[in-house]
Amino acid sequence: MFSRTEPESGKNFSNKTTSCSRKHACGTGVVDPTMAEATKVDYLLGGLRPSLVEKLYPLQPKTGEEFLEAVKRFTDAKLLANR
Repeated sequence: MFSRTEPESGKNFSNKTTSCSRKHACGTGVVDPTMAEATKVDYLLGGLRPSLVEKLYPLQPKTGEEFLEAVKRFTDAKLLANR
């Protein structure tokens, strides 16, 4: 399992979890493939900055994959808005 030392931006966290998912079978960067999807999502939400949690939590992602898609959409929207 990778470790988080402090809450991260969506882009950094998404990049880290996507990188880890290439190495681990469960697809979220969390090493335990038997972990329930809800637990994975809770774990992933816990690694984000509070401002990003406020944006993503209302979307209620049910799986690690849905979570990462939501992070990517939010990050893309933020980049587009800040051009």
